[in-house]
Amino acid sequence: MSRRPTLAVLVTALLGAVVVVPSHAASAATVPSSHVETCRASGLDGAARMTLLTTRTGRDRSGTHASFVKAWVYAVAGSDLRCVVARLDGARVERKPGRTATYSVGHLALRSGLVVVDTGEVLPVSGEPVGSSGSIGSTRGIGLVTEVIDLEETDTIPAAAVDFLPPELAGLAGHDVTLTTDTLEVVMTATSWTESLRARPMTASQARKRRAAEVARARTIRDSQMAAAAAARDATLAQAAGATGLTAGWLRFSADQEFVLATEAARAAFATSKRMARDHARLAREGVEVRQAYEHEARVAVPLV
Repeated sequence: MSRRPTLAVLVTALLGAVVVVPSHAASAATVPSSHVETCRASGLDGAARMTLLTTRTGRDRSGTHASFVKAWVYAVAGSDLRCVVARLDGARVERKPGRTATYSVGHLALRSGLVVVDTGEVLPVSGEPVGSSGSIGSTRGIGLVTEVIDLEETDTIPAAAVDFLPPELAGLAGHDVTLTTDTLEVVMTATSWTESLRARPMTASQARKRRAAEVARARTIRDSQMAAAAAARDATLAQAAGATGLTAGWLRFSADQEFVLATEAARAAFATSKRMARDHARLAREGVEVRQAYEHEARVAVPLV
């Protein structure tokens, strides 16, 4: 794992001041009390006075199953804070005698915008992680997740920061920088497995073949994710090759960090899949059949301004 600071550490942790921006026209629709409470708990001052700016929906479907995500963006007049509330409705698995279902739900919040340096250089921020969570249980994937985002943050990066900034970003030291966030993408995952009794337990040979097949499928997914990460890195490096100065260094750093994060996530998911394949094979020998009913990734990007 890379020990270099991520973009979130380099930007979010270093930018602290609040800059008030003009409020925008908002809807007078009644705000659900659950949204008020979750935004207040997440640190939105004046949550009781917040108004709705916009909503967006997304979904993912496989076969007869579909999972949905809906996101609401709220604002408080006179504040540059936005509260994004997202709700996941995971697909329901049909109930059958002797069958139980387990659900896994999770979320990842990614922001995009710009970093403007006092030198006039404008650096892109795209898909920067700002929040995540996950859980497994017997209840279908329904729930609220909340992110409070500053539209604009400004501060001065100390000259002494040059001692820990990576070489590509050393030029940021001693400069005023403004981080502007204009979009938040919420990625909600929903997965379900079913367990039922088999007519007879699998033999050791059958269980080994099942485990091998499950691992092979997971390996194919991992390889596809690794290839996509490499392609994304190469595309960003191509942009860096055509840039100069701090912008070129920023793009090279971004390419490296995004590749590291994506490949580490792919490897971790593959390791989890291998453990699950082993557990499924063991259960099959005990006479319990475990099947994945679906695996969904519903995305929704919401504008904050």
